[in-house]
Parts: sequence; C-alpha cells; structure tokens
Amino acid sequence: MASDGLLKKGDMSGALEKLEKVITANPMDTETLKKMAEIFDSKNLISHAIQNLEEAKAINPKDTSVLKKLGEIYLKKEDYLNAKSNYESAL
Repeated sequence: MASDGLLKKGDMSGALEKLEKVITANPMDTETLKKMAEIFDSKNLISHAIQNLEEAKAINPKDTSVLKKLGEIYLKKEDYLNAKSNYESAL
C-alpha cells in the first residue's frame, strides 16, 4: 500500500491522505481504519483514533486487535470503564 512507504519516510500527513482516499472508496476496510487510528494515536489525536477504531469495531466486533487497541487508547484517555470493557471483549 502506498501509505506504508509514506509512513516509513515519516510522512504521516501524506499517509493519512492516502488512507482517507482508500476509506472513501471502501468504508468497510477495517485494516485501513486501524492504520489511520495508529497514525492519529501517534500524533496524540486520541478522539480521532477512537473514532476510527469504533468504526472498525462496528464492522467487525470480534476483531481482537481492534478491541485491544481501543482498550489501550481508552486507558490513555483515562476512560477506565471503556478500557476495561474493550479489554474484556478481546479475551
């Protein structure tokens, strides 16, 4: 994926732009939503990361990688109830 090359170069804005085009063409692409969430998380844009992961969770509620990452991000946000809920769902 073109965004991977941009990420390796440290061009997070360029990678996000490419990923947004992918998600516009295929809104059910959970892998793209997860990549976008990782970028937002690395930029400390927690609410955007949560939004992308919640969308991915709505598409595939049994994706343990999404649930674990949501737990991690909610923990960063000090939203312990949602963190616990997502971590437990991942088990």
